[in-house]
Amino acid sequence: MSKKKIIILAVAAIAVIVATAVVLAVLLGGTSGGKSTELLTKGRRLLSNGDYNNAVLVLNQAIEENPNDPEAYAALSRAYSALGQNDQAFDVLARGYRLTNDLMLRSYLLELDPNFEARLAEVTNAYAPQETVLPPKGELGAKPVLNVELATFLSTATYDDYKRAYSNVTCTMDGNVCLVRANGLPATLRYFDTSSTVVLNASTGEPHGEFLPNEIVLDDISVLFGGVPQVTKSELRTMEINEIQDRSGTIQFRLYNITIEATCDADGTIHSGAEHKMIPEATVPVFVESYRLYGTILDAETAAPVSGVTIEATNQDSGEMLSTETESDGTYELIFSESGTVRMEISAPGYISEVQEVYITSGSTEQVEDFTISQEMEEGQIRLVLTWGSTPRDLDSHLIGTTSSGSQFHVYFGDRVAPDDAANLDVDEMEGYGPETITINDMGGTYEYYVHDYGGTGLISGSGAQVKIYQGSTLVDVVDVPDGLVNDWSVCRIENGQITITNTAYVG
Repeated sequence: MSKKKIIILAVAAIAVIVATAVVLAVLLGGTSGGKSTELLTKGRRLLSNGDYNNAVLVLNQAIEENPNDPEAYAALSRAYSALGQNDQAFDVLARGYRLTNDLMLRSYLLELDPNFEARLAEVTNAYAPQETVLPPKGELGAKPVLNVELATFLSTATYDDYKRAYSNVTCTMDGNVCLVRANGLPATLRYFDTSSTVVLNASTGEPHGEFLPNEIVLDDISVLFGGVPQVTKSELRTMEINEIQDRSGTIQFRLYNITIEATCDADGTIHSGAEHKMIPEATVPVFVESYRLYGTILDAETAAPVSGVTIEATNQDSGEMLSTETESDGTYELIFSESGTVRMEISAPGYISEVQEVYITSGSTEQVEDFTISQEMEEGQIRLVLTWGSTPRDLDSHLIGTTSSGSQFHVYFGDRVAPDDAANLDVDEMEGYGPETITINDMGGTYEYYVHDYGGTGLISGSGAQVKIYQGSTLVDVVDVPDGLVNDWSVCRIENGQITITNTAYVG
């Protein structure tokens, strides 16, 4: 059984595109504060541990939080270099240097390329204007001119970029496709989920901000070519266009990082108003597809999986609500589209309902979380359910005391049943996680419940151990192991059915 609260590492990587991000960062402005510092610290830790891919994700987030921090650019560049992605390492430093004029970043750029200033001068500072001015319709035979500014922006812009660059962006659902329009932009952006990627935010109905559109459809394809009424295949070859292919009335070519498909004449000529679609390709950022939370629900008394358990889960940060039931093997699965604190209401016929919380933060795409639930008991009966993490391997439940008839006993793995069936050890788990369960049937006695590290590792305080205390049909308390213990933990005392939490070192 894993800890009650877990952290799912996760994040959506931000595309490092110098052509647009530099100017957009200036337009947006930088913010600083605790979150960016926290992300930078986490990214540096991942970098020092050799976890370069996750370092890239976290450091990109740090830069998004504070675009004016040169330390974040330097750390991200080192992560890219460690991955052998030297062009990205240079681009990150260039972006940071352009924005901050920091001498440290300049020195790093010199190390990567002594002629970096000349290299920077070759980078186009293209960005989207607040309004794209449509060129007038050209005369037949007029020479087409590539609209570099628009083509560059469309090939790199994420949904967040469009919202930053344009004053009014609207989203409309057409079936499973989100159609995005921006005032002044002569195009419709099409966003939709794929078999491998969750593109749309189920809570807001908008695309996730880090995504490029799946497809772009211009109001008129001639806007790319200066408004001329037609463009021939030979004219395409004179512009910055690659991989031109035409077949059966369709021509396909690459422009920057976009593949464009358009209807054409038999000779490959594209006319104004031709049907087409533009598909951004190489610059689509890596993004956490979803946050998968899954596990098994076990019976606290038998450790058997429980089928038909209802789980109502709410992401308290995004408002996303999901529900599911456990399968015949007790397993469940919840797939969230956002990070945040998830509140899980767990219930089943004949079992005591309870609430668990799981904290999901951006990072890796899945995490396992198992739970135990207790069957309802007779009024006054008490059940103590111990769970813990992978280390130490074996924690043991112990109950010592005197029954209502005066018999003294010690229930543990070596003696599982007390006299007169006053208490019994239901489950003894020796391979980590638990549950280990003791049920008390005699409410007239005096007892103490404690936990012992069988292996004597001294790691009980770091085990993530937790004891849930049930009475009758109610979960009355949840006790987490405190710091500073060695091998023994006193959890509670029980006298005539009254429970007193001790939560300290046990001294036998």
